[in-house]
Amino acid sequence: MATTLKEKRDYLRTAAGFTAVALVAAGLIWLGNRNDAITEAGRLKAGILTAHQVKTAFEGVGGRIVARPREESDRVAKGDLLMALDPTDVEIAIREAEAQIRSYDAQIAELEGTIELTLRTADTSRSRNSKERSN
Repeated sequence: MATTLKEKRDYLRTAAGFTAVALVAAGLIWLGNRNDAITEAGRLKAGILTAHQVKTAFEGVGGRIVARPREESDRVAKGDLLMALDPTDVEIAIREAEAQIRSYDAQIAELEGTIELTLRTADTSRSRNSKERSN
């Protein structure tokens, strides 16, 4: 099928129109206002919460988020609560540590009692030996 000169011109105009629209849209996007959190933080020179900052802030800490009073791009001040984690795991770990401390305290008390008993036994033995020598 041979295309006529008119059909070729129509295809060329359509392709040129789409190309022009795409170039204008790309230019507007490139020149447009960039309101992402990092750009805003740089512009405002203020602390803005971003997702990658939260990830590193809680590195090594596990738990379920139970409160999140701040959203991305909110202005925050020093000391503001950003997120709250479920304290159950931490409370269990604290109770386990306290139980371990109580166990160590009991072991120490037992050893102190053993030492006291050993010292008294040694004193009694020494007293007997010195009495036997003097007789």
